[in-house]
Amino acid sequence: MITRASIESLIQQTAKYAHPNFQTATRNKYNHVVFTFAPFTGSEPHPHQPVDSYHDESLTPAAREFLREQYEDATSLWKDVRYVNDLKTATTGASAAWTVYTDAIRDMEQQFVGLQTTPNSSWNAAISKLVTAQDHALAAAVQWDEYGRRIANAHEVNLYSDLSRHDALKQAGMDPTGWIVGHTSDYSYSAYNKTPAVRHTTQAIEKQNSHLKKVAGLTTGNGGTR
Repeated sequence: MITRASIESLIQQTAKYAHPNFQTATRNKYNHVVFTFAPFTGSEPHPHQPVDSYHDESLTPAAREFLREQYEDATSLWKDVRYVNDLKTATTGASAAWTVYTDAIRDMEQQFVGLQTTPNSSWNAAISKLVTAQDHALAAAVQWDEYGRRIANAHEVNLYSDLSRHDALKQAGMDPTGWIVGHTSDYSYSAYNKTPAVRHTTQAIEKQNSHLKKVAGLTTGNGGTR
């Protein structure tokens, strides 16, 4: 049974090796030691247990375990804070870019659907508007993929944080619902490996254009005016 007295004794034994952010330790209802730290900024050095503590013969096995757990918890907290901070940097301006992208996609889809009721006399002008909307959507996709690349890099660098990607983004003040973010390998900008949002948008454009080509083939092939 862990007692308050035994915890105080461990705190005193290990004081000179304690992490700078360590404040105190208590026992929870499960009889486990719980450490309290001053808030981490994420800019501190990676918490590492002092090398000298491993060779200090005055430390009891319980004290060594106390230090090990303390630095393990400190490391976990530090990783989470660093992850959130990296995402805050990566997502600066991301919400606005995502809105631009989704608005551009919506406009492109509306222009395409509108063709179904466009009279022949206005067909060419409507097609021109669609092409312009497609170009805008593709440009917005390229812009969004830059944020996707930054976010993917932040996820990769902080791979060992205990936070899930969704929770980390939430703590960074973002609502990532619907966001198109791939793996770091998806952002090579290779001609044979389009980035995620660009690939998604290109597929939508190709589907629209394929439909228009089919319509054009049917109408012109049967004496149509388009």
